[in-house]
Amino acid sequence: AYVDALTTGLFFVGMWLMAKRKIENWILWIIADAISIPLYFYKGLTFSSFQFILFTIIAILGYKEWKRFSQKTI
Repeated sequence: AYVDALTTGLFFVGMWLMAKRKIENWILWIIADAISIPLYFYKGLTFSSFQFILFTIIAILGYKEWKRFSQKTI
């Protein structure tokens, strides 16, 4: 239950940072997704685990893209 609350909090803060257009949002998404993978696998929700693997990959690509874009604009 505490791990669920932790990931929910990380996701909410990540959304808030994304709304503020802060690159750090991607780091929170990656951390929360990485925590969610074994959490849902342990709960027997294998499909959700694979979904969070996909979300982690998307977050890593998003971070790289935002970083590349921010370096171009400087």
